[in-house]
Amino acid sequence: MKPYLSIENRNSTVRNLISALYNKKAVISDYKEMVDSLKEGIIEPLCELNQSGIKSNYDKYGNFVNLSKVYDESDAERYFDWLIYVVTGTEKASAKTVKEANEQLFQLILKMKGKIQTDETLTLIAPYNWEDKLETFSNRLAELQKSVNKRDERFAETLERIFNWMKEYAPVFEVLKTEYARLNKVQKP
Repeated sequence: MKPYLSIENRNSTVRNLISALYNKKAVISDYKEMVDSLKEGIIEPLCELNQSGIKSNYDKYGNFVNLSKVYDESDAERYFDWLIYVVTGTEKASAKTVKEANEQLFQLILKMKGKIQTDETLTLIAPYNWEDKLETFSNRLAELQKSVNKRDERFAETLERIFNWMKEYAPVFEVLKTEYARLNKVQKP
């Protein structure tokens, strides 16, 4: 089964968010869900991303053990901005990295949907585009029609050649028909 949203739909969603952020029609209130995605390994950073946060670690009795570095919201926001730079071409990256960055942005848009405030008129994820599907179907139908027309033309040309050949050799066929009839009479006692 194919995914509900095609690659084009995903790209469009990311493009819509970037455009909305740039035009100040969208605001991301916090990046906590993104921090969780980074911590849990759901989002694997595509670039080196320093962990700026500090976490206190305690043993099972509640005694302080040590401090460790963790991702915080500033790291998440910095990485989110970097992903946007990659997909917009501001940051140079390979085609594979651009594709991965686009996928990660799409995942984050879904994960952070409650934290992205947009203008009421803005739709990040476009509704299913039946017009494009109908246009694609119409184009395929037109291609099929052309193919059928070519086949029919070749078939008609072949029939015309056969008809012309039969017309050209009609006198010969009449002679053969007469000779065949004569031979049948001669052979029958």
